[in-house]
Amino acid sequence: MPRFLPEIPIPTPFGKVSFPQPEAPPIKIKPELDDRRRQALAQGLGMDLTTPLAMIPVLGDFLAEAISDMHEAELHRLLTDEESQRWIKYEKVSPLTTLALLRAFIRE
Repeated sequence: MPRFLPEIPIPTPFGKVSFPQPEAPPIKIKPELDDRRRQALAQGLGMDLTTPLAMIPVLGDFLAEAISDMHEAELHRLLTDEESQRWIKYEKVSPLTTLALLRAFIRE
């Protein structure tokens, strides 16, 4: 486990206090990225990149929604039923579609 910070004792009026060293959580399983999943990640990245487009006044929101819908339709075509269910579950809590896709590709 990689350790980020050394353990440092902190002097207090009640004695020295030390906190445990924080550790990075272990990576469960690396997702297998074949060509189909790479294409799905590209579509997810396209969906994520429409967010700044939506900030343009007047037409930005309409353009971003149309582009995002096209990417989402292609994404549903690329994913299997199981991956699609997991992606929908993770997209509800994830700020980025790409991160939700990566979590969906990791088998539980």
